[in-house]
Amino acid sequence: MLHRAAESLDPGGHLVVVGHGSAPTWSEHHDMEFATPEELVALIDLDPARFSRVTVESRSRQATGPDGQSGTLLDTVIVVRRDV
Repeated sequence: MLHRAAESLDPGGHLVVVGHGSAPTWSEHHDMEFATPEELVALIDLDPARFSRVTVESRSRQATGPDGQSGTLLDTVIVVRRDV
């Protein structure tokens, strides 16, 4: 789906993907595995002659859980630009 979305961009257009990078610190699901930003870019399978990587990284942020607990979330951030 993300590959098709990127292919539908006009030259100069950007695909932005933001997703979970890990389970929240308050979650009971710490055994879940999340793809790294590099793994996600590889899965999108874009031609490097036609697309440029603008951002491929993990970012952490502070958040508040459902019961008011504070914690850190890890987000995956990917931005690619269609060049041609």
